[in-house]
Amino acid sequence: MWKRLLAIFAMGAMLAVGQPGGAQAQDEVAVGMLLAMSGSGITFGKVMSQGALLAAEEINAQGGIGGKKLRIEIGDHKSGEVKAATSEVQRLVNVYKTSAILSSFSAPTVAAQAMAAELDLVLVNGGGWSPALIGKPRLWNTRMTSDVTATAILQVAWEDGARTLCMIYRQDPSGIDTAKVAGEFWHKLGGKVLCEEKYDINATNFSSQIAKIRNSKPDALVAYSYGQVHGVIIKQARDFGYSGPIYGIEFLPENVTTAGAAIEGHKFALDEFDAKSTEPATAKFVAAYRARYKEDPDFYAANYYEATYLLRDAMVALQKEGKPLTGGNLDAKIRQIRTFPSVYGGTMTLLDNGTVKKPVAVFQVKNGQKTLLKRLTD
Repeated sequence: MWKRLLAIFAMGAMLAVGQPGGAQAQDEVAVGMLLAMSGSGITFGKVMSQGALLAAEEINAQGGIGGKKLRIEIGDHKSGEVKAATSEVQRLVNVYKTSAILSSFSAPTVAAQAMAAELDLVLVNGGGWSPALIGKPRLWNTRMTSDVTATAILQVAWEDGARTLCMIYRQDPSGIDTAKVAGEFWHKLGGKVLCEEKYDINATNFSSQIAKIRNSKPDALVAYSYGQVHGVIIKQARDFGYSGPIYGIEFLPENVTTAGAAIEGHKFALDEFDAKSTEPATAKFVAAYRARYKEDPDFYAANYYEATYLLRDAMVALQKEGKPLTGGNLDAKIRQIRTFPSVYGGTMTLLDNGTVKKPVAVFQVKNGQKTLLKRLTD
């Protein structure tokens, strides 16, 4: 049902930002998106695409890209499947002639980045968190990577009194590289990692991993998981007898529905997008998003909304210089501009290694609600 609804949504939204179906028209500039439009991460695809499509509608109402309509064309990596991701990148380039792709999830973004130079692409990732995304040519990250958020939540676990921990994570760059950085940080603090449990992309039952975690008797469990699976892992951890604190670096409202009472007290570190902010750019975005989609935006929607504007700014700057909108030219222009408006408040500045500085905070689930515990500063 979700897949059908999203297909209808995407087709309807295309009418506002370009002609649906067929290749790119002469009066259009295509930007690709590489999203989870099916599978366990489908919620991510929904909110990420909504953010970008809203931005495209606004940009086209303002005159587009030098008079050309901005067209958003969405590819489905099926919640992290590398083969699906590479196939969709080829389609976006060959059919729609895009030179820029808004990517998501770590493994698909790593795969797309490996193709970027050959296909003359620039990538902007607003969702994947792996440290493997840092310092890669043609790749810009507008989400805080897990070298920041994973170490931040481990500092909280340490302050809470944990000295031993187990980690559970997906067997792909989002999990493997995060666990490596996290383990090194934990050891430097003086802690001990008792076990690391991995799971496959399509896993739904984590009983064997949780049994090993429970038997290891750690002071804390850290789940480097996301999407619907995050809530499932938390619920199964409680169902299968783990009673200690659970930490993470991801949260969706649907995790509360999935995990129920099991998620109460869960602590996590995230990019801090405040939908209640009175900062003008934030308030304008939130009001437009609510009007368009009848719901509040989360930080994923915010990331892809502002990433679409980031590409718009780079494209317009190149047009003024009479340069073609190639991936190489866009990459160079982004590197030159470097600081862009942000709906997090003020501006965001991209760093030399392709990462970004944004507000990060620690949250906790209290009475079923995401509640701010503390803001983290430099």
